[in-house]
Amino acid sequence: MSDSFFYLPERLVVRVTGNDRLRYLNGQVTNDLKRLVPGEAMQACLLTPKGKLSAVLWVTLQEDAILLEAPSELAEELPARLERYLVADDVMLEVISSEPTVHVFGELLNNPILEKISGILIPRLGLPGKDFKISELPDSFLKQHQALSEDEVEILRIEQRIPKWGAELTSDRLPPEAHLERQAIDYNKGCYVGQEVISRLRSVGHVNRLLVSLIAAEVGEALIPGMKLFLEEEPQKNIGFITSAVQESKSQNFIALGYVIRDYAISGKELIAGDGAMSCDVIVKS
Repeated sequence: MSDSFFYLPERLVVRVTGNDRLRYLNGQVTNDLKRLVPGEAMQACLLTPKGKLSAVLWVTLQEDAILLEAPSELAEELPARLERYLVADDVMLEVISSEPTVHVFGELLNNPILEKISGILIPRLGLPGKDFKISELPDSFLKQHQALSEDEVEILRIEQRIPKWGAELTSDRLPPEAHLERQAIDYNKGCYVGQEVISRLRSVGHVNRLLVSLIAAEVGEALIPGMKLFLEEEPQKNIGFITSAVQESKSQNFIALGYVIRDYAISGKELIAGDGAMSCDVIVKS
């Protein structure tokens, strides 16, 4: 399963054109778009003035435009957020259809068929990977290889601790809480909306809570999104919550992602997950 491909769901794609597109977007997002190169996607966050997430984007460069990809759930919020800061800029925003696409990763990238096709380098699962338009792939490739199911992709996502919009990523989240500073924030670039808060968080040295990986201590004990996390020695003290959970197919063990207070985001830390009706022991993996 670690070397395969999967079909991408429908995404929101905004095409940004106009002579001021690079300058304008660089004043909106957390990463430095001046480092964009054709054929590679860059991750960046779009923030509110208070540093909270408006969107997490994949940004790609075209000859006459810049493409912004976001989850389809942001179909109304993202264009409105971008238009809010347009004043006298020579910038045009156009929502376009996302093309049917597959994401290939691992050893399958070395397939001779793919080496002849241009794609977009993009680490969707935190692993080296490439997007390919289905229209550019020969039927033989899709017939020769089995695509991962949605459940299999979700297992990989949680194993790789990749945050997802609507689960780990919401409008009340600060980017460093989800470790987005690792590839989506450039602390050396110029000003952008929300930069003051992000810079202050860095100077202070931490946020109050962090995204962690969790695993059920006993095989078969179910972890469910929304479960609260507690300390065994202080069962009345809520220190976090689970955002995503899935049962691994081979081990049958439940793994999850969740947020915990920073002091308890320690690998090997033992916690209790509960929702009132049930509870189980969990271990912080990272």
